[in-house]
Amino acid sequence: MAAFVVKELCAGCGACAQACPYGAITVQAKLASVKPEKCRECEDCIFTCPNGAITMKTSPAEEDNIKEVKQENAYL
Repeated sequence: MAAFVVKELCAGCGACAQACPYGAITVQAKLASVKPEKCRECEDCIFTCPNGAITMKTSPAEEDNIKEVKQENAYL
């Protein structure tokens, strides 16, 4: 999982970027974006965002892994 910015809710204030201890969030053109490879799921950004614009989201690769495991275990 990694933090995900809901663009429609983001005001570009930068509070999330300042709160992130891993430098996973940048703000450009009044919009925050997350570098998933740097996100460590600490959720500091989620608690800091005044607009609730950040949530946790499963990456497409993780979703594929989950589907694969479910298929492998379907007959157990």
